[in-house]
Amino acid sequence: MPDLGPVVLRRCARFTYGGQRLDQDEWHLLGRVDSPVVGPGRAGDGEAAALAAHRWWSLSDLRASGDRFFPEGLVEIAERLAAETRGR
Repeated sequence: MPDLGPVVLRRCARFTYGGQRLDQDEWHLLGRVDSPVVGPGRAGDGEAAALAAHRWWSLSDLRASGDRFFPEGLVEIAERLAAETRGR
C-alpha cells in the first residue's frame, strides 16, 4: 500500500477534453511506494483511454526532457520535494 501525503500542490485547472470545457480541482500528493509497478487502474474509470503512456521519471530525465509536463512547474516541485527529503 502506498504511503500518501502530504498535499504538495492544490490548483484549479480549466481545459477542454473530448469537446467539453472542464473545470478540475486538483490535489497533488507526495506518494512513496515499495514497487515501481504501475497498475491498469479501475475498470470503467476512463483513465486508461486518457493516457497514451506512463513511466517513472528521474529528476535528471525530467530536467533534460523537452516534453510538457502537468502540473506546470512539475520539475521545480519535484526538485523541492527531493531537497526536502534529503534534508530529513
